Amino acid sequence: QEEPLNAEEYIGKGLGWDKLKDYQKAIQNYDKAIELAPQYTKVYNARGNAKNYLKDYSGAIADCDKAIELDPQYATAYYNRGIAKKDLKDYAGATADYNKAIELDPQYTIAYKNLIALYGALKQPEKAEEIRKLKQKIVPKINN
Repeated sequence: QEEPLNAEEYIGKGLGWDKLKDYQKAIQNYDKAIELAPQYTKVYNARGNAKNYLKDYSGAIADCDKAIELDPQYATAYYNRGIAKKDLKDYAGATADYNKAIELDPQYTIAYKNLIALYGALKQPEKAEEIRKLKQKIVPKINN
């Protein structure tokens, strides 16, 4: 079998392994992509997401931090970092990251849903309702 030659091919292979839930193999391919293209923002986010599935939350946060450093407007990296922070019980950090993802992408439906669920789990129904109303106002009904 022929080895991929560029970062895009390694990213593609990594995404394929992600879909198969083989996160170790996905990370190996993302590592190779990063070696070839260390400024490629999305690969850090993808690798962080895979690390999150393996419960390597601090590794996931580090990769999302790098993606955000490379592109401070990258809403998905804030969202994924929020998931890792929630899993580490850093609820203030998770809340801040979900809010930042929504600020950067007001149509980011899943970020609203996670933020609403987090406020519900934190027994802050008034905050959950505030976010739910904001989501209803901003996100078209088809996405709700």
